Amino acid sequence: MDRTQSFFASLHDARIAPLVAGSLPAWLWSPDGERILFANAAGAAIFGGDTIAAVLQKNFDASHGAATQITRLGPTLQHDAAPRLERLRGFGLSFGRALLCKCSRVSFGGHSGVLVVAAAAVIPLLFVSQR
Repeated sequence: MDRTQSFFASLHDARIAPLVAGSLPAWLWSPDGERILFANAAGAAIFGGDTIAAVLQKNFDASHGAATQITRLGPTLQHDAAPRLERLRGFGLSFGRALLCKCSRVSFGGHSGVLVVAAAAVIPLLFVSQR
């Protein structure tokens, strides 16, 4: 299943569909943390995507902070269980701060992923050059 197919397959899931137009950042990560299978607009903005499609095309290195946390977190979550609150770093807050997120391992269309939904709205950090 390619990235576009994964994205559209995830939209049929009752846990993911309501997040599409939500203001809380949301992502469905591959279990290995290498890519994002679904993101809403708020989630895409946090990872520097001008569009959702741009974020879906990104590959995350194993040393990327978010990817490392997803890789560590995924195996500790039970499939299709209730979300668990986790504090994750590198998800849109300033250095050293952690974002409280609802995390769960979900299965859809024969695939699985780690669903991460921020518990509060996040304004992505913007770096403005000073003259």
